[in-house]
Amino acid sequence: MVELSNISKIGYGCYRTSVKDENHLQSLSFALQMGCNLIDTASNYLQGESEELVGYLHKSVKPDQTFVVTKAGYATNQDLAYLNSQLAQGKAVDGTCTLDATFKHSINPDYLRRQLERSLHRVGKSQIDCFLLHNPEYYFKSIDKLPKAENFYANITRAFEFLEDMVQAGKIRYYGISSTALPGNAASPNKIDLYRLHSCASQIAAAPHFRFIQFPFNILENTATTEVHNHNRSLVASAKALELLTLANRPLNANSPRGAVRLATYPVDEALLVRADDALAQAAHAINRQLKRIGREEQATDYPIFEAIHQHLRSLTSFKLFDVVFLDRFLAFLDSLYEGPVPTSDVPIYRLLTDCGREFTKLNVNTNSEQLKDALLRTGQISSPHRSLQSNVCQAYLDAGLDHVLVGMRSREYVQELKYLF
Repeated sequence: MVELSNISKIGYGCYRTSVKDENHLQSLSFALQMGCNLIDTASNYLQGESEELVGYLHKSVKPDQTFVVTKAGYATNQDLAYLNSQLAQGKAVDGTCTLDATFKHSINPDYLRRQLERSLHRVGKSQIDCFLLHNPEYYFKSIDKLPKAENFYANITRAFEFLEDMVQAGKIRYYGISSTALPGNAASPNKIDLYRLHSCASQIAAAPHFRFIQFPFNILENTATTEVHNHNRSLVASAKALELLTLANRPLNANSPRGAVRLATYPVDEALLVRADDALAQAAHAINRQLKRIGREEQATDYPIFEAIHQHLRSLTSFKLFDVVFLDRFLAFLDSLYEGPVPTSDVPIYRLLTDCGREFTKLNVNTNSEQLKDALLRTGQISSPHRSLQSNVCQAYLDAGLDHVLVGMRSREYVQELKYLF
């Protein structure tokens, strides 16, 4: 069992990881070998595939060698169907809110119980080390009830009572909250008051197992250490005063008035960059061949998505944009073009084009990141010109008082880059 004092400073963030991806399997295993024992996941990450990745790790690693944090509250797809069935029976009403027709959120004990059991099964542990309520502030966006702060904290108290019971039952060790609203503006109606959360837990038990809070923190979104709220303390200072441990998420993805900023650099495969024209030509030929096969007279560049790729393959500046272009729109176009799966013979053609787009995205992200690194070095916000931007900023977060930083280390190279901070 990993004790609190022995949790690695850098954690493996499992957002957008899957048991189906061999790279994720390898990088997670390598991270553990290098000394990273903190793993952060959630029941809704890729519909459970992220938790299953952790479970796969535990087939070869003893579960007591990891400290697993998971989260619950979101209800979509199968979870939504289950929650709707509970609501139809008059159950799980308190603490449940509707966001739209396809998305509900619930911290009702009846729903949390099912989420916990599913998480235990998927991560392959008999006890979850830390179980977090996942963005409970969704309550304030409910479309089916009038949100009130008093009701919100009453829902939190009921959830904490359930979680304390689960501690006594041996199913979890600690619990807490993961929220984007914890470091929010003090005047915001959706801001979550850390001292009220602590009070909710203290009403339940003399020594509550409410020990963790998780929130976004990065070099640009740093109000958790810079803004003073209750008791004339910042969020991080308040957490320390209350003996709570802090987990920083989204440490390398910052939101700014000018858009998303990636705080990292990546190795670029130069061989793929020089194949861009060939990749475009091969893809155009394959698309035109398929169009002719189905009796269409158009050419590949007559379709907006391929024309956009043709024009902007070398100028994608963010991974979010890359995902939208290639993993969403281009894949949807191919699915429609072939009326189903792409034939095996054509898969390598489109994979090459996608890989070229990814490498150019890395190249452009690197250019922006190096410029940002130079600026941060000049202002003294980071200290080492010889280390990468990502390792510099993670060190800065720890120096600022954050207890743990969760990083999506989805490759061995990423793990290698940050292992000295574990």
